[in-house]
Amino acid sequence: MAAVLVVAAVWAGYGGPRGTTLNYSYVLFIPVLWIATRHGFVPAAVCVLALNVGVALLTGGQIAETSGLALQFGLVTVTVSGLLLGAVIRERQHLSARLAYLALHDPLTGLGNRRLFGERVARALEASPAPNSLAVLLMDFDNFKAINDSLGHSAGDQVLILTGQRLQAGVRPGDTVARLGGDEFAVLLCDLPGPQHASEAADRLLRALEPTISVQGLELQVRASLGIALYDDLGGDLGGDLGGGTPLDGGTLLRNADVALYHAKAHSRGRAQVFDASMHREVLDRLELETELRVAIGSGALEVHYQPVVDLDSGHLRGFEALVRWPHPTRGLLSPEAFIPLAEDTGLIVPLDRWTLRTAAHEAATWPALPGRMAPALGVNLTAAQMHLPGLVAEVRGVLGSSGLAPERLTLELTENVLMNDRNTTLDTMRTLRELGVGLALDDFGTGYSSLSYLRQFPISDLKVDRSFIADLDGGHTGTALVRAVSELGQALGLTSVAEGIETPEQFAQVRALGFTLAQGFYISPPLEAAAARALAQQAGPLVVMELPPTVETKADTDAV
Repeated sequence: MAAVLVVAAVWAGYGGPRGTTLNYSYVLFIPVLWIATRHGFVPAAVCVLALNVGVALLTGGQIAETSGLALQFGLVTVTVSGLLLGAVIRERQHLSARLAYLALHDPLTGLGNRRLFGERVARALEASPAPNSLAVLLMDFDNFKAINDSLGHSAGDQVLILTGQRLQAGVRPGDTVARLGGDEFAVLLCDLPGPQHASEAADRLLRALEPTISVQGLELQVRASLGIALYDDLGGDLGGDLGGGTPLDGGTLLRNADVALYHAKAHSRGRAQVFDASMHREVLDRLELETELRVAIGSGALEVHYQPVVDLDSGHLRGFEALVRWPHPTRGLLSPEAFIPLAEDTGLIVPLDRWTLRTAAHEAATWPALPGRMAPALGVNLTAAQMHLPGLVAEVRGVLGSSGLAPERLTLELTENVLMNDRNTTLDTMRTLRELGVGLALDDFGTGYSSLSYLRQFPISDLKVDRSFIADLDGGHTGTALVRAVSELGQALGLTSVAEGIETPEQFAQVRALGFTLAQGFYISPPLEAAAARALAQQAGPLVVMELPPTVETKADTDAV
């Protein structure tokens, strides 16, 4: 067709009889336009060359009789116009191809995106696969946020690129690896001989991530969790009833893989979990609890209980630690372990922390000061999410102002993981809080990383020893020696040392003998409701009957005997 157009255009423009004075040379543009539009730059250039050759052959003997300059000008015009048009068309084709590629692929890793993955899953399901011959795997990293926060997004991008390459290399040519967003990857496995092959493929992918990744001169270990959803011939609703007989679709498979992934991360990270119908009920319970918690925070339906902290020299009340409780209408009184992890995962921890701080501060401001003593102090836990909010200092200042609570009566309790990220900003925040007069306690001391460096770098006022160390006091000389070392460290640094989790009179006597300043635990008192705490704050006598502290032997003392 293209050749016919070229020949016809050359003949019409410069061949055949001329019965009029009309110039037919413009018909040369017809094949150039058509070929450039349909086929792009290179065919258009070939067309222009063919037109020039054809015109030269037809007019070679007539140039002396006509204007050769006009002929050359016409051919140059056709040539330039054709090449420019072809270049424009080629650029548009490249742009269209690029846009089509980006519509289906992740620009960072080059893997397929969510849309491509959905299309591949739909196409695989249209082929009517046998039950358990098709699987969707969903993966995300267990420690990617820490990498991003500590090394920056460029390092995180490099990790995503390299891990994407490893995942692509770990599957068969007919399988599909896609990045759905963030650190979430999906894999489509087709033509599986049996269901166990999906688990074997998942294990291979997890093993492929085990070698360290070199980024910015550091060797990083990437850990991941993975959910597996197998195709079968029956689908069910979100409640897990698989008796409906409805064929599974791509959305259901991906949802099931997501449920399995959540189950894997919630129970034991760094492994693969195959979906089963019972997992839906767990997800529904979590969604229901999240909704109820959101309403409870907004309506102030939570409670703050207060656990007494006593002075180990006198046994008198020194203060209270605020502990949030949830009086659930059907599940009873829930402790923090039942809903704090959920609040952290869903972002509800920030409004929950704010509510707890505000409520506890206003309550503590009503506690009386007995003659000759300061009013009881208040300790409030501060999570990482709240600690890293830009307006934390202003918020604490506002709570102190609205409640009337003296700053020196408030101690914010931080765990070591709060201090791990963005140390410079955290340090500045802590210094400003200390300038307000607020105390800062390092809670659960000994359970995190680099504890001694934290004590050296950050303006800590109190050291709260984790209850697991106190429990070890009953286990012999090793446990006693560790607790003694912590007590002596606190004394050397001028910190107030607090022993948590005192459950027995023996433990109370031991931490007193080891030189701790304060103690709290169920032996002294369980957490109390606000009214009971206010009544206890008015008690003049000691909370604990004080006896002479026993002599605590260490292994060195025994060896000396």
